[in-house]
Amino acid sequence: PPHVYDIWEHSLQTVKALVSIQQVLGEVYDEDAANQLQLGLVVLHLGRYRQQISGLIKTAFVLDRPLKALVLMGALLHDVGKPVSFKDTEDYSEMFFDHENLGAAIAKELAERLHLSRKEVKFISGMVEHHLAISRLTKVEGPITRKHLYHYFRQTGDLAVPVALLNIADVFGAYGPTLDQQKLNRYLEIVRQIMDA
Repeated sequence: PPHVYDIWEHSLQTVKALVSIQQVLGEVYDEDAANQLQLGLVVLHLGRYRQQISGLIKTAFVLDRPLKALVLMGALLHDVGKPVSFKDTEDYSEMFFDHENLGAAIAKELAERLHLSRKEVKFISGMVEHHLAISRLTKVEGPITRKHLYHYFRQTGDLAVPVALLNIADVFGAYGPTLDQQKLNRYLEIVRQIMDA
């Protein structure tokens, strides 16, 4: 809990959700893609940033490989540190303690074995390392302040937008059909504030 899938299925569901999010926030609005309530909420909160997001995702990162491929790889590997960090405990918040940092090291090693550029390796391991950044912001009581946003951007740097999109997909992949609209709205409102900033 709160995941409704095992780690492998969750990772696949996260990638699937990220593809759907990229589709509804693509350059051209796809009404059919946004028919699902959850994706409709994504469009409602973030649709005004469609041009910027689609432009970023299509950017050639290195060697004519678009950023989109790296974001999807980051999504696939975002929880790769969970198996090695697993502790059998009754407190679910401690069950996979520090999995994001352990996962970043594993993702870095995997990306290097694929002979990706240093820039790509840094991008993918950074996505894994920071994939919980917005989840932490959702636990803040009250509104998100400029200080919170500053800390987020300082932490994520150039990864701010890709990490934000991964966070939304991660929530979709964790809760699946049980995702509460109020929880999703909280994430989307924070991501909207990040996009505004």
